Amino acid sequence: MCENEIDLALKNLTTWMKDEPVTKNLFTQLGSAFIRKEPFGLVLIIAPWNYPVNLTLVPLVGALAAGNCVVLKPSEFSRSTEKVLADMLPQYLDQVNRAGQAPAVCGQAGAEPPPAPAAPTVLVDVEETEPVMQEEIFGPILPIVNVRSLDEAIDFINRREKPLALYAFSNSKQVVNQILEQTSSGSFGGNEGFIYLTLTSLPLGGVGNSGMGRYHGKFSFDTFSHHRACLLSHSGLEKLNDIRYPPYTNTKEQLISWSLRSQSCTLL
Repeated sequence: MCENEIDLALKNLTTWMKDEPVTKNLFTQLGSAFIRKEPFGLVLIIAPWNYPVNLTLVPLVGALAAGNCVVLKPSEFSRSTEKVLADMLPQYLDQVNRAGQAPAVCGQAGAEPPPAPAAPTVLVDVEETEPVMQEEIFGPILPIVNVRSLDEAIDFINRREKPLALYAFSNSKQVVNQILEQTSSGSFGGNEGFIYLTLTSLPLGGVGNSGMGRYHGKFSFDTFSHHRACLLSHSGLEKLNDIRYPPYTNTKEQLISWSLRSQSCTLL
C-alpha cells in the first residue's frame, strides 16, 4: 500500500500541482482567479502505534509530494518499527535542518495500548456506562451491547463523539443506507470491513473528536498544501472599477449586488 502511494504521487504530481481555476463574478471577468498549491514548509507527522509502518509512510508521501520538510514522530510504543525507519529512511530522503516555520499537523485519534498482551475476548451484555465503553479500544476486546431496534442503535451512536470508523452489516440495503444517512463518522463500511484502506481514491481521517485532516493519495497532498487564493487583474482597467467606489446611488447598489451574485457570464 505504501508503494502504491508513492507510485500514485509520482504519476500524478504534475497534475496535482497545477493551478486550479475557479468561477468568477462580473467584477472579476477580465482577471484570472485560481487556487495555487504551495507547501506549508515544515510539517509534523505523529504516527499512532496500531499501523506503525502504514500510518507513518503514507502521510509522509503526501507531505513530501507537497514540497514540505517533515518532522516524523513514530509512536513510542513501536520502538522496533521506529528503529527500522530511522535506519532506512535516511538512505532515500534528504536530511535538511530547518527552523522557524509553524508546523501543520495531520492526525487521527488513537488509544493507549494495553499494558500487557490480551487474549481475544468477547464481552456480552455490556452496559454503556461500563469502563470498557468509555474509551477507544485498539486491542482484541469486543464488547457487545444489545439494542431493541435500529433506531435505538442509531441513537446509541449519535449520543457519543463521532467515531473514526463505522461499519453496518445487514441483509437489508435499507438498513445500511439508514445508518449511513443518520450517522456521521470518519469512514463508513456497509457489509465490509476496512478494505477501504486499499483505495487511494478515498480520503481517510476522522471527524470531530476522532481526528482532523485527511490523507491518502491526492488527499494527502491537499492536506499538506496551502491552498492560496489568487486573483490577478490587468493594469490600466481602473476606470472600469469606478462602480465599486462611493458615492453609492440606488442604481449603483443594485448593479453591485447583481454583479456579485453572478458566478459566471460571457462577455460578447
